[in-house]
Amino acid sequence: MEAKDLMIDDWVYDTILQGYTRVKVLTARGVKGDIHDNIWDEDTFAPIPLTPEILEKNGFKFDGSGQCSMMFLSEPHFSEGQRFNIYVGLKHKTIEVFVAHPIEKSPNWRKTNKAYLEVCGPYVHELQHCLKLVGIDKEIEL
Repeated sequence: MEAKDLMIDDWVYDTILQGYTRVKVLTARGVKGDIHDNIWDEDTFAPIPLTPEILEKNGFKFDGSGQCSMMFLSEPHFSEGQRFNIYVGLKHKTIEVFVAHPIEKSPNWRKTNKAYLEVCGPYVHELQHCLKLVGIDKEIEL
């Protein structure tokens, strides 16, 4: 796993301490997680694969279109009239986020922006990146 693929607060697996940790420091020398005080080589950390169990724990539900397709439909509390549809296709290794913002031009008219991330995994940290890209502040539970 390369440091350039990570952001602060990403979940990763610490192969030395055998546990999940969040990235706290990224430097030219390596990465530091929150469960130890040392800066380690990038090879110390491994991505955490997204699983149906992790997705369900975070509010995703099977959408019925396939064995490993899951969708999270946002609660309307993010902001007035704003909606997010998040689709994770574990079988096809994709994460897609659809963002619908209300527009004042005419009633019930929405502009939709799509953030699409095709990943080799997909992994928990890549879902975190996709959420951050569209401004969703959601804490991922493992």
